Amino acid sequence: MYNCGKRFVTRLDAVIKPHHRYANVFTDKLKSFIETGYRSLRKTATDFQTFLGVSPSFTSIRNWQTKKLENRIENIKADYSGYYCYDEQWIKRNGQRHYRLTLYDYILNISVTEEITPDKGYKTIKRFIKSSTRNKKFYSLTTDGLGEYKSITDELGVVHQLCIFHLLK
Repeated sequence: MYNCGKRFVTRLDAVIKPHHRYANVFTDKLKSFIETGYRSLRKTATDFQTFLGVSPSFTSIRNWQTKKLENRIENIKADYSGYYCYDEQWIKRNGQRHYRLTLYDYILNISVTEEITPDKGYKTIKRFIKSSTRNKKFYSLTTDGLGEYKSITDELGVVHQLCIFHLLK
């Protein structure tokens, strides 16, 4: 028998991620275990032991449940009204405070863009609004009572309006 001296390695990245212990199919199995409702990590680990004969740690199960989030979601709509509302909410992501910026079409009653950012500074908000309205009609922006929004709308050349709640407040 002749040995050419070359070695071949079959990549299994599609089945098992590098430096991981379990195959990717376990994340699919996890979805089927919890699709009927919330399951604690302990009960989910018991399900894996009962049905698949493996005992993943609680940390592994939690990591399978955690999805990598996209930072920006844009609605695909060709023609918006140009009358938008802007707001932000703080959220916790990986134990740290982040902000979800939202631009909403007031007339059509649909979300235009949402983005998760680590800060809500003036430049971040202006960039978000400007990029979200690029190549779209833009007449007015309704916001809460922060003074910096008026500066942003003035720079963008649109009408600034306070929401009625903040106006009365």
